[in-house]
Amino acid sequence: QTRQMWLATRLPAMARPGLYRGTLTCSWPGGSQQVTVHLRLWNFRLPDQSPLAVCCWLNIYGPATGASARMLEDYHQHYGNVLGTVLDQRSHLMLDGIYDESGQLDQPIRSVHLRDIAKAARRFNMRRLLLGCTYHFRRMDWLGAARGSKLSRLEFGSPGYTRIAGAVLDKIARIFAEEGLGYDRWMMYPYDEYLGPEFVKVGKLIRSLNPKVQIFSDKSDDIHEMRAAAPYLDVWCPHVAQIMSDTDGEGGSSVSGCLVPACCPDHVRH
Repeated sequence: QTRQMWLATRLPAMARPGLYRGTLTCSWPGGSQQVTVHLRLWNFRLPDQSPLAVCCWLNIYGPATGASARMLEDYHQHYGNVLGTVLDQRSHLMLDGIYDESGQLDQPIRSVHLRDIAKAARRFNMRRLLLGCTYHFRRMDWLGAARGSKLSRLEFGSPGYTRIAGAVLDKIARIFAEEGLGYDRWMMYPYDEYLGPEFVKVGKLIRSLNPKVQIFSDKSDDIHEMRAAAPYLDVWCPHVAQIMSDTDGEGGSSVSGCLVPACCPDHVRH
């Protein structure tokens, strides 16, 4: 039975361009076959580090040891350089702390795993860290809940919520700065594939608390939503299913299958 195979190899950086010939031996129980191989090496060299931010949605939730380290090394070798984590999922808590019902900190916020994530990002030369902030961040009750607190949630936009959200962002920035990661190396990821009014609310809050913090989204199928969200969007990564259709005639243009929204300001990187 005929089978098609892809073969990948790594060539020495100083190899000379030209046509190389050789043979490969394919073997199986009961037989073997030699295959002639022609390999043409072109006169250019790929950079050791990709100039692009390449995200394959690899998440890490703790120290890069054992299987995690092997996975990250393989990811890095295949030019993956964007690493994700979930900031506030209770099973993978990155930060911990205690606050009271008025939003005053009773115990300071401390890192649980976030410093480990930063160390992993530096060790494997990640260009970006995506900090997913899911439902619990938007409620802002997860710090107290981490130690069994019975506190009621702080309503979004209330003074107490705003104080705690600001403290969380400041703590993240300090931890990353101490680990050598500046504001250009990490981004808040408020919602997964959503750019509606709730994204805008969270984006406004982050901008008001710390305008240096970058905000990421991967939603792009509604030009009106994109116009509204553009002031709170620094890095935009479209989902493949969202860029395979033509423009809806509302201000976007389709170029080789990729939707390029006319609403996006110059500061937004695609």
